[in-house]
Amino acid sequence: MRSGGEPKGVEAEMDWPQRVVSGMWQLLVGALVALVAVAVVCLIQFYSTRKAIFSLESVRPPGPLVTDRKQRDKVLKQGK
Repeated sequence: MRSGGEPKGVEAEMDWPQRVVSGMWQLLVGALVALVAVAVVCLIQFYSTRKAIFSLESVRPPGPLVTDRKQRDKVLKQGK
């Protein structure tokens, strides 16, 4: 018997719910960390496979040269 009057086995049986709850929190935190890690890897892979802004694949050919002043002014006024 221990100094508190209870045998060692009874004391060990009484704190098992605390150990289970503590283990569940550790499992939950571990699952959240793993989920965040997977999300970060997916985002990095998604953004690294996109085309660069100034790459040749993303550049379109220039439009026709407009020499008529009225047409050119009409187009420029649309860009307000």
